[in-house]
This record gives sequence, structure tokens and C-alpha cells, in this order.
Amino acid sequence: MNKIIPFINKKYRLRQLKFLLLFALLLPYSTYAQRTQDDVHSIALYKKGKELFDAKQFASAQKVFMEFSKLSDDYNLRGEAGYYIALSSLELTQADAELTLTQYADKYREHPRARTILYYLGRFQYRNREFAKAIATLENVDAYDLTGAERSEHAFMLGYSYYKTNNLQKASTYFGKIKDNADDNGYTAAYYVGYIAYQKKKYSETLKEFTKIKNVAKFKATVPGYISQIYLMQGDYDKTIEFGKQALENAESKGANEVSLFLAEAYFLKKDCPNASQYYNQYVEAGGALPDHHLYQLGYCLYQQEKYKEALDAFSAINIKDDSLGQNIAFHLANCYQKTGNENKARSSYEFCMKRSFNKNIKEISLFNFAKLSYKLNFDKEAIESFKTFIKTYPGTKSTAEAKTLLSQILLAANNPKEAMDVLETIPDRNEKLDEAYQKVCYLYGMELYSSKMQEEAIPYLKKSLEFPYDRRIKALCNFWIGEYGYKLARYDDAITRFKNFLFVSESSETPFANIANYNIAYSYFKKEDYKYALIYFKKFIKAEKRDDNSPRLTDAQLRAGDCNFIRKDYKDALNNYQVVIDDNANEGDYAMYQKGIIQGLLRMPTDKIATMRSLAKKYPSSAYLDDALFTVGEELKKKGDYADAIQAFNYLNQNYPKNPYYRLAMLNVGLIYFNQEKDDKAVAVCRTIIQKYPYSDEAKQALKTIENSYIERGMTDSLQEFYKVLPNSSLTQSKVDSSLYSSAYNNVRSNDCDAAIKSLKIYLDKFPNGYSAVEASYYMAECGVKTKDTNTAFRGYNYVIAKSPNQYVERALVKSAEMLFLRKDYQTANSRYQQLEDLATLKQNSLLALNGQLRSYYFLKNYEKSIELSNKILNTGFADEESKLGAQFIAAKSHLELNQLAQALALFTQVQKASKNQIGAEALYECAHINYMQEKYTEAEDMVMKIKDNYSSYDDWRAKGFILLADIYTKKGDVFNAKNILQSIIDNYDDEGLKAIAKQKLEVLKSTEKKTDKKEEEE
Repeated sequence: MNKIIPFINKKYRLRQLKFLLLFALLLPYSTYAQRTQDDVHSIALYKKGKELFDAKQFASAQKVFMEFSKLSDDYNLRGEAGYYIALSSLELTQADAELTLTQYADKYREHPRARTILYYLGRFQYRNREFAKAIATLENVDAYDLTGAERSEHAFMLGYSYYKTNNLQKASTYFGKIKDNADDNGYTAAYYVGYIAYQKKKYSETLKEFTKIKNVAKFKATVPGYISQIYLMQGDYDKTIEFGKQALENAESKGANEVSLFLAEAYFLKKDCPNASQYYNQYVEAGGALPDHHLYQLGYCLYQQEKYKEALDAFSAINIKDDSLGQNIAFHLANCYQKTGNENKARSSYEFCMKRSFNKNIKEISLFNFAKLSYKLNFDKEAIESFKTFIKTYPGTKSTAEAKTLLSQILLAANNPKEAMDVLETIPDRNEKLDEAYQKVCYLYGMELYSSKMQEEAIPYLKKSLEFPYDRRIKALCNFWIGEYGYKLARYDDAITRFKNFLFVSESSETPFANIANYNIAYSYFKKEDYKYALIYFKKFIKAEKRDDNSPRLTDAQLRAGDCNFIRKDYKDALNNYQVVIDDNANEGDYAMYQKGIIQGLLRMPTDKIATMRSLAKKYPSSAYLDDALFTVGEELKKKGDYADAIQAFNYLNQNYPKNPYYRLAMLNVGLIYFNQEKDDKAVAVCRTIIQKYPYSDEAKQALKTIENSYIERGMTDSLQEFYKVLPNSSLTQSKVDSSLYSSAYNNVRSNDCDAAIKSLKIYLDKFPNGYSAVEASYYMAECGVKTKDTNTAFRGYNYVIAKSPNQYVERALVKSAEMLFLRKDYQTANSRYQQLEDLATLKQNSLLALNGQLRSYYFLKNYEKSIELSNKILNTGFADEESKLGAQFIAAKSHLELNQLAQALALFTQVQKASKNQIGAEALYECAHINYMQEKYTEAEDMVMKIKDNYSSYDDWRAKGFILLADIYTKKGDVFNAKNILQSIIDNYDDEGLKAIAKQKLEVLKSTEKKTDKKEEEE
């Protein structure tokens, strides 16, 4: 596009003006004088073009003017025609309109129309939003060449173009020329002058301009809102409200929702909370999102109106920062939580506030409230520490006395006795009340250890408690439990003294252990083999115990009383004791019947003895004494000379109960009966079987003697020599050398000199690797290896014993070696040993040990299906104790969890946590919470975490893990503030570095996420 030529100076413009006047006067005469036929035609065209242009027929007008230009040589008329051609191009929005105007201005720069054509060119560029071009063009227009309306529009276009190109100073200058005009351009110019002043924060100037146009229809939608905001910033809240309400009266008002914010804040600053909250809610209901400081004001207003739930919603939505406002918000948030019954979250918020010093008053109140809530919610450790800090930091405040009272109550309640005890020990010159508290917490902590099977650690605390005998009931209980521990360690004299001290305190009768102490004293005497005094206390217990309770302890006392009488050879009273148990059909009736049969034998009543033993076998087919009774029947029949019945009894025992401990002896008895009946072939056959199957047993040695006697008596010495050659255990014929060497080695075992025993037993085994006593020697060598921590020797011995199964030591060897292998984490081999033990066990406790061992081994081998199978097997085993059943349920629950069988795992964990108050109960409850969390049942998971805190306060690790899970729960529920508080609390208050590391990592993730969110919000 051609460059626009700058306009001529004023002198030249005056000369042109004279020319135009002369032209206007002389034109009729000139044309008339010079008129020719062509001139007439061209003038006619010019007039026609002007008529068409005035009639707005721009296309036709343009065509006529163009034809005129071709005919006319008159510069001025051609200039006029070109002017109308250019304007027609503009009106017709032809593509080359701008070029046409520019070319005209260049070609007719001295023509009077050139000055106004720039105005139209500039307007064209302005309307096309080419503001920079418009400025360049319009700045070259002389306003004096324009009409009044054009002059106003010219100023407005320049003002707006400068505004759009960010030259606010010049924009204000041009708008200022027309801002007082009472027309649309004037009102709009006033608006922009005011708005530019607003942008420059010259609010008084803004108010001046906006006030003039506030009632102009065009600006009613926006200006009152600005005015309201300015008055708000100037602190004139009444004016803010006046103009804000005016703005809201226009239902279609743009920005009306923002005006609600101005009104809300004005009312807030006037402390008119009802109106403030009304306008805040109006803003939100219209779809607005409140920024944090407005959320705080809304929350505060709702709080002041005691609308705590609504206030809580507002405060909870704020991204609370570590500053003065953050502390203030958290404090109100804590109060709202407390008012709405969520004391755990209130406690967390108070903790946040008490750790910040921006507002000292809030810090003090928050510390006190945190301590009180910690006490109420069973956070005893935190409560104690917080009250101590409060008392030390604020010794003279009105809350100090209450803090001391509450601290005393916590220590007396001692829900966390270890911390309470530690605190009391730091207090010098304790008064009687605190000493009484110390007595109690020492006892409680001692019992906590005791119940966790840490009796040795518990005793010193029970003895400490006895140093402050204020509460006589506690004094009695301390003596009782110290006596229990003494009994466990076989310190029977000490146990008796402690139990008698317990009974000496009259308050002992208020405890459930009063008569149990008699029972325990009786047992202590019983273990001391002082059967006289044992019997006295057993009788005391039996007399005081209620028979209708049918208690196992009463049955046991009756049996032990019978045993005391039995040992003292008072058979009549013994029989009476045993008969009471038999008549009660008690579980231990089998033992009573067995003892009754033994006494009948001692009283030379063999027929009655046999009858009693047979009754036992019939009534108690699963009795532990069944094999004893059946063997006894065989022996009694043998003594009576009823050999056929005796053989039948021994064979019945071995055929029906092949695992019975009398198996070899029963066989030997059958062989001896045949020998006594001179049925030598049968006797030799039975004895030969014993030697072949059990070459290392005592019965094999006796069987050999029987065979030797049979052959010698029958004169078959040659056959005897042949028999010797095929013996499986050659040492049977070298018994003297074998026996003497083993006896020498065994002396070291008997004297408990394990180092010497191992050496001598190895010498024996090297000389007689398959000797008569090789199995026994290997067993004792293994036992000494365990004592000296020589595991290689221990395993060598046990493995030999197991390899020579069956023998009398194999069961014990399997128990010991399996446990050793398990402790070495060789779960595969340990499991094999436990399986062997299950097959060979004759004792119920070993059968149960084998099942428990397999259960644990399969779990650690990650064979979870087999773990579940073994768990069910234990639960269906009649002789399994409650502890084993609980452990089986627990491992089955963990196995189901590993297999992602959440429903089954949850059901079992629930059973375990209900039945256990120790560590596995805490872990089970945690897993219940975690499973609910995984199933997105966040409320249920949160409740379970709180139960861990309430019911398992002694297990810090599980409590901390529960709170880490609670932080995850809060995060999922959008409560990041409380999630962060919990994680920070774990970092500050727990000692476990692993858990602290987890908390730190989770806290960093939350903070990082918050930073990203804040940055995104700032960018938006």
C-alpha cells in the first residue's frame, strides 16, 4: 500500500480555502463559457453520479463516476468523482477499498477532499480492528476538517485504538476530549476513562466517571458492580452494599455473581454474619467457586451463627497453609469438628495449631484441648506429654489446675501404664495420691508384660508396686502373680510364701483368685513331694469350690487329692477321691478309672482291676490311658495264668493300636508266654520278629536271651550259631564290650558334662556305629549339641535317631530337629520333619506340634492353599487348644489375604481380633481395616483404625500403622489437611524409623500434590 503523504501546513490550507471559494463562485460562468457538447455530457454524468450516491446506490454511482473521470479533464471535478468512487468502494466493502482510499489520498493530496478521505480510511481500518493502522491514519486527520459528529467519532476511534494497543495514556487523552458529551460516544469514553483509572488503581477518578454513567442503560449491567467493589476497597461498606444491591437488581447484570462476593465481604467486615453468609451462599448457588479467603469468611460467619456443620464444610474446603491464617482456620476447624462430634479430627486440628506460634493464644488453647481430647480418646502417651508441656509452659493460667487434675486421672487410669510410670518416676517428692497412682501403674504394666508372656520382665514391676502398699487389693494381686511365676520356675517355697501372703490380705477375697491360691499352694507342695500339706490345701480348695460349677480345676484337685492319698498309701481315701471324678463323668474320668484299677491291683483285687480297665477302654475309647489300660489287662491275665486271654489281650492292643508305646513289650510278653508254655517255635518266631524289626531296643535284647535259652534247653547250639550270623545288630552278641564303653560315655551325660559326653559318645559311635546303644548315644549326643550350641553335632545325632526309626527316641528327635530347622528358616526340611512327626507321634501335644509346624512352614514357603488346609485340620482336631486354634485362624486369614480372597480373609481376621487382645489381635484388626480400605469402605476402615487405638494401645507399631492407613483414608475422602496432620504426628511421636520413613514419604507426596494444585490455580 502506498505510504500516506502527510498533510500540508496551515499556510497551504488557507490558500486552498481561497481557491475553493473562487471555484464555487466562478463555476457556473466558467462552464457556461467553455461548454461544449462533451462538457454538457460529462456534467450530466457527474450530477447523475451524485444523485445515485446520495440515494445510496453506490455500485451505480461508482460506475457513473468512473465514466465521468474518463471524460473530464477538470482536476477538481475529477477529485470530487474520485472521492465518491473511493467512498462507494468503502460502502460496498470491496476488497480493494482500502487501497482505493489510500491511492486517492496520495493522488489528490492537494484536493480539499483528501483531508476527509483519511478520516474514512481510518474509520475503515478501525472497523476492521486494525488499530495500529487506524491510529497512523486518524492521527493525520485534522479535526477542523470534520463535522461535529465526525469529530466526536474521530476522538473515540483514536481513544479506543490506543486502548486496544495498550497505550492507556493516549487513550485517556482522546477519550477525555469527548467523555463529557451527552451521547453514546461520550458515555462510552467516560466508561473507558474510568476503567483505565481503575486499572491504574486511581479509584477516585474511576468513581467520578462511573458515577456519571451509572444510570446509562448501556452500563447499568457493569458499572454499579465496579462502584461497589471500589467502595469495598476504600472501606466504605455502606456504599458497597448500596451500589452492590443496585447491581443485583438487574437480573441480566453481567458480573452480578461477583457483586454477591462484594456484598458478602462488606457484610462480613461490618460483622453482619447472617447477611454475609446469605450472599456467599447466593454466589455459590449461582455456580461460583469461592477462593480460600472467602471460604474462611463464610466459615467464620456460619461458625458465629452456630451452624457448625455448614461451617465445617467451608473450612474443610480451604487449602490450609503454614501461616497465621492457616493456624486460625485450623483452630475454627477443630472447634467445628468438636461441636459436630468428630473428636478425632478435632484433636488432629488442635495438634496442627499447637505446633505453630503465629497466634500465642490459639497455641495455648489448642495445646490444652489437644491434651484433653487425647485423654478422652485414649491417646494416653500424647495426653500425658501434652499436659506435662502445658503445665510447664503455662504454669499460671486458669487451665493449669485442670491440667494437673486430668494428668492425675490419666496416671491413675493407666490405660498406658508404661508411659504413666515413666512420668511418675520423673516427678520428685510425689504426694500420697501420686504414690498410689505409681503403685497401680507398676502393677498394671507388670500385668501387661505378664499377659504378653514376658513374666520375667514383669516381676520387677510387681515388686515395685509392693513398695507402695496403699491399695491392699493390688498388694494382694502382686503377691499372687509373683507366686504364679515362682511356681512356673519350680521355686515352690517362694511360690507358697507369696500365695500365703496373698491370702493373708483380707482384700484377696474380693478377687477371683482367693480359692485358686489354695489350689496353687496345694500344687506347690505336691511338686515338692510334700503330700501331707498338699492334701491339706487340696481339701481346702475342694471344700470352698462350688461343685455345680463343674470346673476343670475342681476335678483336677479331686484327682490330685487322690494321688496324694495314693502316694501315702491311703488307698481307701484315694479310691473315694477317684470315684467322685468317675461319678461326675468328668473329662479326666479315664485317669480316675485307671488309678482305681491300679489301686484294685494293689489291694489284690485282680478281677476288679481287669474289669475296671476294660470299662475304661469301653467308656473312653480315645483316652490317653487306653493303651496303658489294655496292656495292664494283658499283664493281669498273664499273672493269673490266663495265657490264652493274655495273648489275645496283647495282640488286640497291638493290632488295634499299632502306635501304642507298649507295642514291643506286648510282643515280648506274647513270646515269653509261648516260651513258658513250651511252645518254643512260636516263642522263637515272635522273638525273632522283635529282633529283626527293633534291633536297637531293650526288648530285642530280652528276645535274644529268650531265643538263646530256647535253643540251649533244646540242645540246638548249632542252630543258635547260625542264628547269630544273621542278626541285624551284631552288637547284640558283643553286649559286654558295647555296654561297658557306652556306660563310660553315659557317665558324662549323667554328670551333665556335655563337652566330655560328646567326645566319649563319638568314640562309642565310631567303634559301634550300629551298636546296641547307638540310637540312645546319638540322641544324647544331639541333646548335648543343643546345649553347647553345636548345631552340626545336634543334627548329626537327631538325623541318626530318625533314620533308625522306629525307636523310643525318634519322636523327641523329630520335635527337636524340626524346631531347629524352622528357626534356621529351612522351612522345606522342617516341614518334612513335621510330617514325619505327625505320622509317628504318640503324644497329643506332639501331634498338635506337628500340625502347627506344618501350618507355619507352608505359610513361609508361600504355599497358602496348604496353609489353609492345615488350618482347617487344626480347627477340626479335638485336642487342639484355643491358642493353636486362634493361631490357625490367623495364618489362614493371612493366607486368604495373600491369595486376594478378601471376603474369607476379612471373616477370619474378624474372628481373630474378637478373640485376641494381644499383638495378633491388633494385627488382625489392622488387616480388617486395610481390607475395608481396599474395598473403598472408608468409613468402616476408619472406625476399625479407631478400635486399634482404643483396644490395643500397648502395641505402638500397629497403632502407628493404623494411623498411616487413616491418613490414606482421609486422602481418599479429600481431607488432605487431617491426612497431613496425622502423618506429621507419626513423624514427631513414634520411634520406629521404618514407620517414620513411610509417613515422611506419604507426607512429601501430599505436599507435592498440593504445590502442583496451587500452581495450577494461580495460573488459571
